[in-house]
Amino acid sequence: MNPYIKEKRFGVFDGCGTGKTAIATLLQPLIEKELREQRKEFRRAVVVGPNPSKKAWKKGLVGESHQRYLACPQNIAVINGERKDEDFLKDLESKKWIVLNYEQLTTKVNGTKELLVDYLIRLGYDYVISDESHKIKSQRNCTKGENLTQSAAFRKLAAHSEYLTLLTGSPIPDKMEDYAVLYHLLNPQECPTPEHFKKLYEENPRILYTLFNNKTVRRTSEDINDDLEIEENEELIDLDPVQLQLYQHILINRSKSWLMQARKAILDPRLVHPRILKANGLLGKINYSHSAKYKRLEEMVTSDEGPVAQGENFVIFSSMFREGVTQKENEALRIEYVKLGIEEEFDKAYGLERRILLHALSKEETSLEKIKRKIICKKNKSEEQIDQEEKEFDTSVKSLQKNVNRYAAMYKNLGFDVTLTEHIEKALENKFGKKLKIGVIDGTIEDIDYREKIADELGKDLVGIGCTTDTGGESLDFTAANHAYFLDRDYSPKTEEQAIGREGRKGQKKRVHIYQFIGKDSADESLDEYLDKKKLIIRTAVDGHPITEDEQRFLEDISGKQFGEILLQRGLGGISINTLEAKIENIDDFTLKRRNPRIVKRQSVYTPGIGTTEAQQVMKLIGRDPINCWKDPAFVERYMAVLHELAVPVIHRARIVDLIKRAHKNEITFPRKIVSEGTGPSILYNAYHDPGIIELLKRYELKTPIITDRDSSQAMIDAGNNPRQVLGDMRGINSAFKNKEFDMVDNASIFLLENSKDVKKSLEESHRILKQNGLLGLTIENAMFCDGSSDCEINYEGKIIKRDFYAGLEQLGFQVLTEKNQGFAVSKSLSNRLADQINKHFAEAYQRKLNDTYFLLARKIDNPQQDIDPQHFFWIRPGASEEKQKEEEDRKQQGEEKVRDPRESKSIIVVGKKGKRKGGRVARVNRDGIVEDIQRDGDE
Repeated sequence: MNPYIKEKRFGVFDGCGTGKTAIATLLQPLIEKELREQRKEFRRAVVVGPNPSKKAWKKGLVGESHQRYLACPQNIAVINGERKDEDFLKDLESKKWIVLNYEQLTTKVNGTKELLVDYLIRLGYDYVISDESHKIKSQRNCTKGENLTQSAAFRKLAAHSEYLTLLTGSPIPDKMEDYAVLYHLLNPQECPTPEHFKKLYEENPRILYTLFNNKTVRRTSEDINDDLEIEENEELIDLDPVQLQLYQHILINRSKSWLMQARKAILDPRLVHPRILKANGLLGKINYSHSAKYKRLEEMVTSDEGPVAQGENFVIFSSMFREGVTQKENEALRIEYVKLGIEEEFDKAYGLERRILLHALSKEETSLEKIKRKIICKKNKSEEQIDQEEKEFDTSVKSLQKNVNRYAAMYKNLGFDVTLTEHIEKALENKFGKKLKIGVIDGTIEDIDYREKIADELGKDLVGIGCTTDTGGESLDFTAANHAYFLDRDYSPKTEEQAIGREGRKGQKKRVHIYQFIGKDSADESLDEYLDKKKLIIRTAVDGHPITEDEQRFLEDISGKQFGEILLQRGLGGISINTLEAKIENIDDFTLKRRNPRIVKRQSVYTPGIGTTEAQQVMKLIGRDPINCWKDPAFVERYMAVLHELAVPVIHRARIVDLIKRAHKNEITFPRKIVSEGTGPSILYNAYHDPGIIELLKRYELKTPIITDRDSSQAMIDAGNNPRQVLGDMRGINSAFKNKEFDMVDNASIFLLENSKDVKKSLEESHRILKQNGLLGLTIENAMFCDGSSDCEINYEGKIIKRDFYAGLEQLGFQVLTEKNQGFAVSKSLSNRLADQINKHFAEAYQRKLNDTYFLLARKIDNPQQDIDPQHFFWIRPGASEEKQKEEEDRKQQGEEKVRDPRESKSIIVVGKKGKRKGGRVARVNRDGIVEDIQRDGDE
């Protein structure tokens, strides 16, 4: 603690139960001693935290001798919501400790406009403590009503204190900006306002390393408790067949809130919207028994090896759901059932009956007479009109009374009159022959003392507690329990870590067993990896390594939006599509549209780790080595197995349809002899022999072209079935083709070339082997051709070059037929047809195959000019700066690849060493020291 006295501003960012409160309290006598040596008098300490923390502080300052942190009880005032009159303020003057919650700082004093924070500043203090300081991460100074925010009020309080301690186990809950206020408070001279943090971090990410190593203490419960053991286990659970059917249905026929509905289906299918149940034929057929997780939970808590049989206690956590899980009934869901019933009964009419029912659903309406007065407006109406409307109302009510019971019964059959905890209590009674109680703590219980009373009953009147993860993970002590069951996961790792810390903390005498319930073949498995990657990014950041913008946005995803997009990219948890199922019928099935050519900051999705499908893994391997991977026969075999799931077949069919359409409009002569560059396993050849394409060619009296495949990979050639195949390089090295031999060069692989010089060589080779007026087709993915805009300017060898692929082609002797920055898209008619014939998910996934592709079609009309600058012939990636573009190409030309070296980061990996946490995560490292993946202890 002595170095802290010199620092004066310090953070204790320890985990739960590590004695943060004790450290902050014990510093006070040292500060008082320091001031005394300077011949100054210590005035008082001010402790500010969330409302639940005040009781713990009071206990630690004036509690029994075994509860206090100091030898003598302290002279304290705990500020709640009492009136701050003169007597109250006078009493504060004599106090050595003032404890209050953040909300109180912005309350008004003694009927004046003065805020309590300003009064405390006038009163004077020497030491300020912020408990759970992540609660004041907001950088805003004023609310919408122009009032001071709690964060700004505390910053104001801290600015007038010589000594400051920040306490938090979650210094970075969700995003990098969450550090700003903490960093500002601990380094006010370097960072005078929170807004300065962003610039400081961008200039030097190592400031976080300095913050966490020079300005803070960081420890976990395991660090200070040699006897503490936490064993983490995953319970991989097969979903109930009905549950799995519902889950798959939600993925395929996605509604606006599909991800939330999918997660509800994995936990408790009763929670799914009745409209979805109706569409799946399950309305009225779902009950408690269809939750595989509930079944497994009952099995575990009632087993002979379970907590109750062993004389131990447990806590059940659920992150998202309260109504129908910890609390009886689900009013919002009940209303949805009745609404659906109304639509069924009245054929979606908006008549009087529907209005009456909707008013009856409102909690404000307590009688039919009130509903009648609200619906029948008497203003500007004759008595005859009013009488007529009242008769219609009474008639409608009689009709409704016969039908409403049926709608209510649909909801009642779900069984929400019995809570999850009551089901578990019944199972325990059946097993052990006596009544055992389980308490409930969730957002409905606002009284802090009552929450703590429930927690105190663990091991006494209660064998367990069921609670929402966020509520149960803050300022509560669950050390009387040593079994924790997580029914689902939160999108923020800190929520779960806080909850685990309620049991795995100082005072825990037993081994803690953590059970994560993972629905097999569901989004749960991807979410597990998603959270691991968030943790890895956070550790990377706090060790001073820069993180990318995509990684920063990934951390900010606390609503699950990016997680949903990741699932879509990966085929929705394993549901992939066979692109060959789509039958091409018309020349209007695909369209060319101009995409936004500007390089803007894209809200790209940071996809953590390896995908859940084989196709995703294959694409990752291509990204690692886009040239040499094709020469590996084993890789080619994997590629062939997933080819039907990839974008390539869709792209080739779109290109062929475009040619047929242009030929029909007499814009081009349909090619008779085509060379397919970098063809792979006869992909273009197979596309031309697709039944739908063959029918189109016949319809427009066109002949199937003669295709010659050229590929530099013998393995890819061998995998193809085209009788005309040539082993060769698309750059023309040792080319076997004659001059002016082909009507078209089709190149969908040019984007695999590594630099602009190679691209130019490939284009020159195409010009050489093309006949006059021959066609050149180029496709690139996840990038767009340089278009001569300011975004495409680069500084090359001291000269500013405005790259323009299109102008470069004209210099090479081509006439460009497509507009700049055009890409293929599925037409509305094809999309609707695919949705009707297959399903909506297939139609959307098929469209996404084309979303990031750009197409260019050109015609050979002239001889190339001399000394054409090869710098024109490359592409730009949306979202990347010019410097990054140039850096990437230079790196490719030099054969380099920059990779962050995790060996510099002690908190990411400790090679050859495992922590005390049993079943925890460890990194697998290759011979070069690079992290390949994160594993659990004991994984093969």
